[in-house]
Amino acid sequence: MFYIERLIPICPAVVSRFPRPEFESGHNIPSTSVPAPPGAGVHVFDLSLLLLALTLAAFIALKWRSRRLMALLSVCSLAYFGFVRHGCLCSVGALQNVSLALCDSAAPMPWYVFAYFAAPLVFALFFGRVFCGGVCPLGMIQDVVAAKPLRVPSWIERVLGLAPYLYLGLAVLFAATGTAFIICRFDPFVGFFRFSGPPWMILAGALVLLAGIFVARPYCRYICPYGVLLRWASSVSWRHLTIAPSHEDGKDGGGCVVCALCADSCSFGAIRKPVSARWEEGRKRGIRKLARTLLLAPLIVVVFGFAGYLASGPLAGCDRRVAREMVLSHMALDSHADTAISAEIQAEAEWVRWKFRVGATAVGVFFGLAVAGTLVSLSVKPKGDIFEPDKMKCLSCVRCVDYCPIHKRSS
Repeated sequence: MFYIERLIPICPAVVSRFPRPEFESGHNIPSTSVPAPPGAGVHVFDLSLLLLALTLAAFIALKWRSRRLMALLSVCSLAYFGFVRHGCLCSVGALQNVSLALCDSAAPMPWYVFAYFAAPLVFALFFGRVFCGGVCPLGMIQDVVAAKPLRVPSWIERVLGLAPYLYLGLAVLFAATGTAFIICRFDPFVGFFRFSGPPWMILAGALVLLAGIFVARPYCRYICPYGVLLRWASSVSWRHLTIAPSHEDGKDGGGCVVCALCADSCSFGAIRKPVSARWEEGRKRGIRKLARTLLLAPLIVVVFGFAGYLASGPLAGCDRRVAREMVLSHMALDSHADTAISAEIQAEAEWVRWKFRVGATAVGVFFGLAVAGTLVSLSVKPKGDIFEPDKMKCLSCVRCVDYCPIHKRSS
């Protein structure tokens, strides 16, 4: 209920207790501390740099296959998109603007905001998650502290990997209803980019970076909602980073020799291992497990959808319009006032509650589908007989390439 502080001035019973300030008596109104929005030329320049960085990242990952160049690009991206632009050139946050514009025709949708949102996704469709590997400042600031992170067990990786789906659903819900932009409000790194911010924001960023010492890129892997969209786009990418150079790449190195050095070097668990004979031996058991999971999947979706419906009331209470109606209702009850609350305020609050009931139920169904899909993936036979990047998990950071002996021999 943090909106109550903003709502108190609109309550007549509260306003009458305090004298109105007399600004005509020589009081100087301070100037606003919020900087003016940049002009269109700045946005064109920023977008041009973003497209240039994405193009360079794609060339580095697919053509030049150089970790040093990708790291240099990441540092430059962190310096400009992070500290120079204070993290406000943000494709992750633009997700909320797009959600609001799709659900509210009156909401503004500048072309450059949509371009910030769409450009990394388009590149992911063609070249994989090169935005994560060399352009996103949120990823690079975590790479700075990741000296030698630990390997996360696969079952923990799968459980924590579901959190971004829930965060994505909530971010879209709060933005589409006009309640809040929670991605921007709870960004753990914006305080570092601006060298200022509330203490809790600085503390949250410090905790994420502290976790990043032991777990590589915890925000990107277990929190970032935009990463979900990048995973989907990268899963069907036209071309993607390969570890061992092949004849198709125009080199003489040959294919993978199954040495597992690349898998050992990847701190993100994004390298798929060859299908083992043990999986073949348990094929019948896997088929039975898959059948049970498919039968259970509708129940999982229904349960999470109903949970979302139950959570719609508390979630709607975060909206300023619902909070205002609740504050006025409590004040009317406490003062035993005979006058009813404005019908317009009640109708607006009820409309917001209805949107949250529908939206929260949809978020629950969406998260249930993610849970069911994860369970199904555990029962599906993996593909491939060599070590290769998982297109959805791979961040195209090019670390694994330097560990490949075939790459070293052919370079």
